[in-house]
Amino acid sequence: MSTKSSRRDGEKIMVNAISLSEFIANKEIDFLKMDIEGAELEVFMELFKTNKIKQIKEMVIEYHHKISGESSNLAKFLSILEQSGFEYQINTRCCPISAKDKYQDVIIHAYL
Repeated sequence: MSTKSSRRDGEKIMVNAISLSEFIANKEIDFLKMDIEGAELEVFMELFKTNKIKQIKEMVIEYHHKISGESSNLAKFLSILEQSGFEYQINTRCCPISAKDKYQDVIIHAYL
């Protein structure tokens, strides 16, 4: 369900995994859809550091904002997109807007 222990109950399950940048290797990616339950910033930081983010032309990301007990990192995430040359559109809502520390799904359409 998530790599973040605060987002799950029950027994811990270990699975084999590789990084997205390893999976991409030297391929050009036309479209990437990402919904990874709170690990978006870590994955994008790794894509940025390995320069693999430049191999992706367009993506839709479900960014999980204000996960309980975590600091806000949306600006860092968007900064990675901007530094990599992406434009983006954002769709989200929070009811009521005056809510504090309320979890939000933020949909981001990023494109070159």
